[in-house]
Amino acid sequence: MAEGDDDDIISSEEQKEVRRLQELFRGRFSENDAATLYKHCNKNLLEAVDFVFKGDPAQIRNITDDGVVSKCKLCRQKYDAIPRENEYGWARHTCNNCGNEFHGFGAMNRTRSPCYNCWNVCTPVEVVPPFKRRRRRTRNKHSCTASNCCNRTPDANRSGAQINFCVHPLSTEKRVLHPSQQHVSTGSTVDTFLDQDDLESFCQYEPSLASITESTNENDSSD
Repeated sequence: MAEGDDDDIISSEEQKEVRRLQELFRGRFSENDAATLYKHCNKNLLEAVDFVFKGDPAQIRNITDDGVVSKCKLCRQKYDAIPRENEYGWARHTCNNCGNEFHGFGAMNRTRSPCYNCWNVCTPVEVVPPFKRRRRRTRNKHSCTASNCCNRTPDANRSGAQINFCVHPLSTEKRVLHPSQQHVSTGSTVDTFLDQDDLESFCQYEPSLASITESTNENDSSD
């Protein structure tokens, strides 16, 4: 058996530490995500806790591959995020011919828009999140190769898939190109409660004698 396979095996004692890591952060991570963090930190519970507290949230998200869940404001139904290859909206394009970078409405792996620098037809590189959108004013109008585009461009490169409608608001009404799947809860977001023993196990200091309360044994009898 390869060494990598041995490292992926978690014993019963290590599984307990994975659950303690999950409970410590009150269900922030699922059991699989907690196990991934635990193995990433050399199966050291304290090191994993320290990594989460001091680590970059984006770095932790890349390790656990945690998906985003959103709730509809109308029906209150939770939905999973659309896969990257099926996203559509305000997209960034990079021309393979001249290296020009421009933005416009598009769908990943499906729409094609012309580069106004060399007129090469380009596909979207990524769909830009709303908080990263910085629309600069330009005289260039939106154009793509879809049949219903308000400013349709003939497709010079006809290879590959192509959608039959444009995602620009002027070309079509609000329409869902790829619907989100309903989220199936695994119960990992339920808050858990830690007793005092679990909290004390993560303390890095020794308790003082003054903080230790005296207890009497019920079996002891007074003389």
